[in-house]
Amino acid sequence: MLPDDWRERMAAIVRGAEAPDPSWFAGGVVLSPSEQIEVYREQYRLRLGDAVCDEVPGLVALLGREKAEELVFAYLAAHPSRTYTLNRIADALPAFMEAEGRPRVELDMVRLDRAVMDGFEAANGVSLRPEQLVSEPRLVLQPHVRLLTVAHDVHRFRSAVIGETERPAIVAQPVHLVVFRRNLKMRHLEVVPSCLAVLEAFAEPTALGDALEAAVGHGADPTVLSERLGDWFQLFAERDLLQAG
Repeated sequence: MLPDDWRERMAAIVRGAEAPDPSWFAGGVVLSPSEQIEVYREQYRLRLGDAVCDEVPGLVALLGREKAEELVFAYLAAHPSRTYTLNRIADALPAFMEAEGRPRVELDMVRLDRAVMDGFEAANGVSLRPEQLVSEPRLVLQPHVRLLTVAHDVHRFRSAVIGETERPAIVAQPVHLVVFRRNLKMRHLEVVPSCLAVLEAFAEPTALGDALEAAVGHGADPTVLSERLGDWFQLFAERDLLQAG
């Protein structure tokens, strides 16, 4: 007889969180009970492992497939899938890796991977018209825009992986990135810290004056703002980074 909670325990066995009980299986001509259980466990690992790896191609290329799968299987044991879909299965991977004390270059890469995936799946916003820069009281980032600062130029390595070109050596240097979607493709921009600070100020619907004040409060150089703000907003409009709030 199976225990009352056999469904929950079977799920735990398949994902490796509980030791299997061979008495639950009848066995057969080809496979023993233990072998039957292992088939389920291996299929779980392979299917979900592939799904996670597909969402973090930069990290997989950085680590190599074998080491990446070791990391992913450890992640899945700690963060099993709890939904009917494989979508968003890698969401908790950056936090898991940080808790595990993984090297900063790996954390930078997985954060970039997740930013790209998040932006790609984001909703469509409404493109900002030039006159709205003056007439609209508040502006906000488009849903597809992701902002991040990394300690290594991992974006160049990742771009080479996706483009199947020669992969450059990763250099340890601060990089400020705007990740955005254009024509159903994800792209990135390197920007100076003050430019990133301006965009960060529009994480929520914000008036232009308030956003500039917040950017200065977070370290933006007022001189740089006064000299380059017009060019930046032209860039924001061309890349469809902001919308009316």
